[in-house]
Amino acid sequence: MESDGHPNCSPSIQFCTNGKAWKPSPYCSQNCYVMVFDILTKEDLQQFKKELLEEITQVLKSENLGNSGDKEWLRSREVRKKLDISPGTLQNLRITGILPFKKIGGSMYYRSTDVDKMMEGGNGNG
Repeated sequence: MESDGHPNCSPSIQFCTNGKAWKPSPYCSQNCYVMVFDILTKEDLQQFKKELLEEITQVLKSENLGNSGDKEWLRSREVRKKLDISPGTLQNLRITGILPFKKIGGSMYYRSTDVDKMMEGGNGNG
């Protein structure tokens, strides 16, 4: 069968899973290209859904751990969010020694237990 004037072209559709949309036709010496399709089955979509839900569940669990105080060390952003305070207020808590911290590189880390103690009225240095 002829296609577009090239006697060696085949008007068939080729399927592959290499992710490329166009591929040189093996039937034509005139640099013709055929479109390549990836076929998704219902099972593929169900597997994708399962994996996506598992990843979302893991992310939500890790965020809940951080919000419930189960995380041992908190970054400045997390402490400010938990206490609903500004960066300047957090800096004052550090300077006055009310909230102990560790500086690693350019980041400040706070023990979750120290933040909780401070919220309960203790000084966090216990």
